[in-house]
Amino acid sequence: MEEKRNYIIFFDLDSTVASENTLLHISSIINNNKFNMDYIYDMKTSWIDTSSYIFKTITDSGKSIEDMKEKYKTLPLTKGFPELFDFLRKFRNKESNINIEVVLLTGANQIICDWTVEIFKLDDIIDEVVTYKTKIIDNTVQVLPFHEHKCPDCEIGLCKEQAIHELIEKRKDIKYEGMFFAGDGDNDYCAGLGISKYNLKAKNTLFARKDYMLHDMLILKDGKTKTDLCQKLNCNLEIWEDGFEIMKYLEKEFTI
Repeated sequence: MEEKRNYIIFFDLDSTVASENTLLHISSIINNNKFNMDYIYDMKTSWIDTSSYIFKTITDSGKSIEDMKEKYKTLPLTKGFPELFDFLRKFRNKESNINIEVVLLTGANQIICDWTVEIFKLDDIIDEVVTYKTKIIDNTVQVLPFHEHKCPDCEIGLCKEQAIHELIEKRKDIKYEGMFFAGDGDNDYCAGLGISKYNLKAKNTLFARKDYMLHDMLILKDGKTKTDLCQKLNCNLEIWEDGFEIMKYLEKEFTI
């Protein structure tokens, strides 16, 4: 019997799997909502504190956690991602010679990730979720660290490079043919460094969403010149606009 080829793919959630920032979308349930990314940057607090503050503001306005979940249902997945997940499902049958692990690695938070898996029926394709923890306190959501880290570039409570390292160390007995990460934001750069450490046969790939912050960090405005940060990555870099492009790339990789 042919030995299975093992791959692992990590997905960010906000503006990657989901078409926009999940918590900001949920916060739009409030009339005269004040939250946007400029407002959040001006707050100059950690994402943990900011997220907890947004949740509390929503509940203080009279909305329940169930109301938030109902609002979240109106947020679509990014174009092509339903088809991308269907593509990955094809490898879940026993006859496939390819085994693909799918991990949601995101700075969103646990309750939103749980809603994502439930609402979009991804429980059969998402194998693990790595994100900020959450706890219900006084009828609102409190966001908590996922782990401790010393990375100077990441938010308190979650470094994606360290998270990938911790996850792969738990799977030492698995030999991966390739690792992939798809994201959009500046905190996804560390994920690129994470998969770079385990590069195998130059198949590890970072997917950066076109015209989003990660893309701007890695490629200059001319669309060609790589930045110094990009030069530090020991993996392939692919720019994507929708899930179809990621699927097309993976199709080629899995048929080699």
